[in-house]
Amino acid sequence: MTDIFGRISKYFTKKTDVLAHQPSSFPLELRRSISHAIAASGKSRVEIAAHMSEILGAKINTYHLDAWTAESRPAWRFPFEYAAAFELACQTDALRRLLKRYSGEKVMLAHEILKAQLFSLDLLEAEIRTQKSYLRRHMNIFVLGKEARAHLETESPATIAEGPPLASLPLENG
Repeated sequence: MTDIFGRISKYFTKKTDVLAHQPSSFPLELRRSISHAIAASGKSRVEIAAHMSEILGAKINTYHLDAWTAESRPAWRFPFEYAAAFELACQTDALRRLLKRYSGEKVMLAHEILKAQLFSLDLLEAEIRTQKSYLRRHMNIFVLGKEARAHLETESPATIAEGPPLASLPLENG
């Protein structure tokens, strides 16, 4: 069986051009991703800092969160070792998605993977229907007249599947 991501890749976003992202813009995008994740979490900065402190075993407070998100404080860099704790505290995957975008890849959550698999099976079903139709038409090639045989031999499988029903094609007389 073909890799489902290979089969459906043309229906989803293409792999990002890594060169399109300027490394100099990463710190700003990281700050914005952290800010958006905090806002979307529905938790206060105090709750997030406390949860991160508990996970990391290190003291994190709102001052740290404020400094990591402030565009006016470029000297304050978010430590990568805190990324997993931050994502757990905010219940987000924003930092992983940002990293994947910069590396030209895409992160898919479990429900997105299930949707992709279902879509892949739908495409496979359509392909099977087309092939079955093509085979059915060619199985009858020996009963059809010369004109119908010529028509079948010049058409592609996709065109034949969409073409006229066999009953409308001329049959050979006796």
